[in-house]
Amino acid sequence: MVLGPLDHSIQTDIIFVIEKTAMNTYISELKTNYVTPTLEYFNQGPIDEREYLSESSSAIYGIVVYEANDCKPFPCCRSYGTFTSPQKVIKIIEKIDMIGGMAESHAYMGEGLATALVFFEDLQEIREAKQRHCILICNSPPYNFPIMECETYAGRSVDQMANLFQEKGILLSILSARKTPALLKLFEKAGGDLQISQNKNYAKDPRHLVLLNGYSLKERPMSPTPATTHSGLSMTSPLSTNVNIGSPVAPCTPFRTTNPVLAMQNQVQQQQQQQQQQQQQHQQQQAVQAAQQAVAVAQ
Repeated sequence: MVLGPLDHSIQTDIIFVIEKTAMNTYISELKTNYVTPTLEYFNQGPIDEREYLSESSSAIYGIVVYEANDCKPFPCCRSYGTFTSPQKVIKIIEKIDMIGGMAESHAYMGEGLATALVFFEDLQEIREAKQRHCILICNSPPYNFPIMECETYAGRSVDQMANLFQEKGILLSILSARKTPALLKLFEKAGGDLQISQNKNYAKDPRHLVLLNGYSLKERPMSPTPATTHSGLSMTSPLSTNVNIGSPVAPCTPFRTTNPVLAMQNQVQQQQQQQQQQQQQHQQQQAVQAAQQAVAVAQ
């Protein structure tokens, strides 16, 4: 659901879960177009004018950063906060080195969401917030591994974490530089309404995926075909189809449909067969010519 302007008297907890891989190309644009406006929404005004807030601020912020498998043997998640100043959130995000990931096409999103859920539970011991928002900023789908590092939710899958968010009333929103079916499925499993997202466009760039639950940003003109993105990704519910939100460990369409080594071997074999056929044809022609010469000599 999308709500109207936030009542500043409502206590709100906001945790940003950020994928720390090679996102340097996108993070500046995501921060300018979506992260800063999100902070201004919850701050009820420009954040530059409210850099220093009291500890009694109605909004409390936190940050969880997660990485890909190349971070091993170090932990894949780190937490920052809590903060009452949205300007502090921006400064922390700007200091995060969006590098890494190597050749990994997935990341430890499940660990990041599990860490965020523990973060929310810790905040709940301090105060009972009326609203709790998790803002997922990512570029890669999640691994299909169960949660391992977060002991509280060890063994849970990404789908189960999304269901827990819905059960606990935590509103999950997603900001991504690209559209992937796995993120659509995650958003819906966490209680998001794709039908509303289909009818409202918050993305400045048509390649971006902006799925908001519980708050709104500046709406932008809809594309001519709102049900389908420029890349052909349907915005219909992925839960109605068999969408794999896991990693290459799970069944999924591989990037390469053939093995390049086998393809080269097959090509060499075909060339050898062609050479053998040419040699046989040449030998047959020589035999025919020899027979014709023998007949001519005999006559």
